[in-house]
Amino acid sequence: MATRTGRLVVDPRTGKMVDEYKEDQMAVALFDPECTKPEDNKFQFVVRSDFTVPQINQLFECNAALLKDPFGNVIWPKDWMTQVLPPSGTDRWYYIIHERVEPMPQDDLKDPLYTGGALLVLAFVPAQCESIDIRTWLLFGIIQEFKPLLRLKPLVATAERKLKVLKEKINALPVMDLDGTTQEQTDTRKKLAGAMNAQVKELTDEVNDGGSNA
Repeated sequence: MATRTGRLVVDPRTGKMVDEYKEDQMAVALFDPECTKPEDNKFQFVVRSDFTVPQINQLFECNAALLKDPFGNVIWPKDWMTQVLPPSGTDRWYYIIHERVEPMPQDDLKDPLYTGGALLVLAFVPAQCESIDIRTWLLFGIIQEFKPLLRLKPLVATAERKLKVLKEKINALPVMDLDGTTQEQTDTRKKLAGAMNAQVKELTDEVNDGGSNA
């Protein structure tokens, strides 16, 4: 859930003016047996989309098992995103992380030295199915759900729009009205072309890097 701020902003994907929404932020702290009062805890504000076990573990360097609200009610990981509430008005909601007793699971994705393989099992696959069908389905799922790619998509789209505008300006340089003598106009066009081409290269690298990082 998110809250409307009352402001209008430019959507980087479409370029249109849209209502600005601010993602809810919840007060969260790691359980500390030395803290006898809620205000003694070291709270951090966490956005709703980060209420997953991997994200909470990363943010608090812990091995989270569950959350407890101010009344001691247990909230299990599957309900975190939908049940946590921001501390608004007189409702001072907050959540305490309680850890597992077993060691924290190792995330192989974050281990640069990891080597090994993976096994992917697909259920309920149609009998008439070829490799291209599975590949298309997997790529579609990655594009829709993979968070690093989702964060990069609007940035790449913005860079591509800037790149298009710059190329149009470069194409218009030969007929652009400029002050000065013929030689001065030629020199000015060369300087503008050089600056624009440098920016084109920078934006092209930005787009390519965004695609490769995703």
